[in-house]
Parts: sequence; C-alpha cells; structure tokens
Amino acid sequence: MERFFLVDGPSLFYRAYHAIGHLSTSKGIPTNAVYGMNTMLMKILKEEEPELMSVAWDAPGPTLRHQAFEAYKESRPGMPSDLAQQIPYVKTLLEALGLPLLEYPGYEADDILATIVAQVEPLPIEVVLVTGDKDLLQLVGPKVKALSISKGEKTWTDEASVLEKWQVRPERIVDLLGLMGDSIDDIPGVPGVG
Repeated sequence: MERFFLVDGPSLFYRAYHAIGHLSTSKGIPTNAVYGMNTMLMKILKEEEPELMSVAWDAPGPTLRHQAFEAYKESRPGMPSDLAQQIPYVKTLLEALGLPLLEYPGYEADDILATIVAQVEPLPIEVVLVTGDKDLLQLVGPKVKALSISKGEKTWTDEASVLEKWQVRPERIVDLLGLMGDSIDDIPGVPGVG
C-alpha cells in the first residue's frame, strides 16, 4: 500500500524554530527554522521513502475559525519577526525538494490535512500525518497514523496509542478537547471540566 506523508508545515516550522538556537547567513538573515525543517524533512525522505508527500500551510489572513469564534487565538502572540522572515525560504526549500505546498485562503493547515484525509480514505493509501499538533489526532484511524519528530526522534501514534494516552478513541479527541478547552487557541472549556 502506498504511503502519503502529509506534513503540517506550521507545526514543523515552529518546532524547528524553537529547537535550534539562532542561526543566520553572513548577511544576518535568520535560518534556524529553515535548517531545522530541512533536517526533519530529509530524515523522513531518507528513512521512510514515502511514495507521496505534501506540505500543508496556513494561508495568511483570518480563517473561518475567526469568523465562527471572534476570540480564536486572540491572546496568542504574533509570529516572531525572525521566524516570519524565514517563510519565503522555507517555501523555496519545499519547491527545491519537489514537495507540493498546499495552502488555501481562509483555511489553516489542519483544515487542509483533514480534507485530504477524508478524500483519500476510500483509496488504497496509508496516510501519515507529520505533526506535533494534538488536534490532528482525531484523524488517526485504521489507515491514518501520526508521526512526530522531536530532537531527532520519531514518535508514531496509532489508534491504540491515542486511546492509551488520552483515554478516548481518536474520533472523540475533538469532544475531549472541546470539554477541556485549549488555552493556546483561546478556546474556553466547560467550566469545572478543563
């Protein structure tokens, strides 16, 4: 069965930025996130040899979530300027690696990943979500696994490991997070629960 690696671009981008101290070119252009993301992508390409691979990205501007819930990510600080400067270089890196960049106005990378998972579900394809985002665990299923890369180590998540860690099946992650709330995204939970 072919494996389709779907990369949560912003998740890897931020992870690389925070994992590697300041690096820059001789002209002072920051490069730590680009370098880290390249390292993670090359590790996947070399060790996993995926038949298919794409990278989803958050489109600039407000999303449908902002329209539905005005306070969505309201208190989250903006992207650091030295990270924002690296976005064009990461996109150039993806192009050089031959990895399609999936981006659509009004949608986040999560939305794009979920849409693709639903579209390929009837096909004889195994999906690997490359992410560190717990929200995407709701997509894990018989043909969908999650892969997280941290400090060079790969962690695989399947249905059994979601159940073991969260005490709910993957399709219930959305309910659990709704009850708990998510301070990172400014989503309140149910009072007295989360």
